[in-house]
Amino acid sequence: DRKSAGSFHVGDWLHALPAKNARWLAEYRRTIVGFESLHMSFDAVAADAAEAAEARAAKLAKRRRRPIASAVELPNTSAPSPVEAHDDQSADLALADEREAKEPFNAILRASAAGELQALIDFLDRYAPKDVLNLVSFGVGAPTSTDIFKASEARSMAGRCDIFLFNVGPDVHVRMLAKRQGIKVRQYDVFEDLLREMLKEARLPHAVYELRQMARDREDP
Repeated sequence: DRKSAGSFHVGDWLHALPAKNARWLAEYRRTIVGFESLHMSFDAVAADAAEAAEARAAKLAKRRRRPIASAVELPNTSAPSPVEAHDDQSADLALADEREAKEPFNAILRASAAGELQALIDFLDRYAPKDVLNLVSFGVGAPTSTDIFKASEARSMAGRCDIFLFNVGPDVHVRMLAKRQGIKVRQYDVFEDLLREMLKEARLPHAVYELRQMARDREDP
């Protein structure tokens, strides 16, 4: 940079960065004797150079900022209020109950006589949808080890399966096997009691109400 010596001559090229220096030289050249006689427009050249330099600088700055802006994510430091936290927890519990309610309750049913078994099944077919209360198997007579293994298999697949017995009970061997397998064996000698407990497990309050009404109608003269 020889501008301080005042020794610019006609035909000299001026190079200056950054852009503001190019503008300054464009103005400064007016003080140099002989530059006015140039046939080329130095002002236009300097202005173009300054504009190009500014465009390149802006483009470079934009490229550098873009990945930073997209990669940086400010942490959320605002903690939920106690009311919001309680509402979120309640919503989670409600969702868990809804999911659990959609899973069918599995059961194995045994009765001492075919007429008793048919009456139980007829009521369940009418008031208990199969996708809510699923009878894995049913039969007449005392439960066997096969019933225990069926219940165990159903429990491993669906989460739970109880054995309901009406006017019949398991022998010692089957009872011990059920205990080892973790299968609940439930015995009843009253028709409504067995159905009511089964419907409660399946979460069918409307069917429980219908069962209660049937029992009252039968008691009334």
